[in-house]
Amino acid sequence: MPSLKTQLLALISRWREGYPVVRETLDVLGIAGLLVGGIFAAIQYVDAKAAQRTSRTFEYIERYESGDVAEARRAINRVLRPYLEQFEDLEAEGLPRKERDDVVRSIIRAEVEIQSASSAKAAGNPSAIESPETVEDKIDRVVEFYDGLKVCVDEELCNERVTVNYFSPDEARIFWDNFYPYIMDRRANYPRYGDALEAFAKKDVRTKKEG
Repeated sequence: MPSLKTQLLALISRWREGYPVVRETLDVLGIAGLLVGGIFAAIQYVDAKAAQRTSRTFEYIERYESGDVAEARRAINRVLRPYLEQFEDLEAEGLPRKERDDVVRSIIRAEVEIQSASSAKAAGNPSAIESPETVEDKIDRVVEFYDGLKVCVDEELCNERVTVNYFSPDEARIFWDNFYPYIMDRRANYPRYGDALEAFAKKDVRTKKEG
């Protein structure tokens, strides 16, 4: 029977022969583990970014439907409502675009003049509350909303697919068509005024893959 020393030497010899295989196996398993962990972390990161984009998008939708932009839209609709029948009659008669644009301009001017007169009357009354926004202010608020929304899409902070499907073309196009004359007038001094609204109205929003 081999001595204890001989058995120990034989065990060490066998272990040395097998060690490179064991080491390579451990190295492969370690690399595989790192790769799997890295892929899993990447998937989690992508999912988190997608969730953040969707969340920011719904913040814009909520603001449009029930926030300050919704209030501005309701105020604008109240101004236009008395003229809707007139618009329908004029369109049925084949009213040229220029004449329709002039009607829109006259409506806005009339509302601003009424508001200005009310503000001037209240100016001498110390107890009068602060003058409410004019219809121009309301239109500006909606236009600025689309400015922010497009930046959110361009910088990949908002979900582009959801944003475009919700706001283009109906919501943006209708507003663009109604207030195109006012926007063109504003562009005389501010050349890029309403650019984002126009992009949404014409579905010219930057397209990227959702990551």
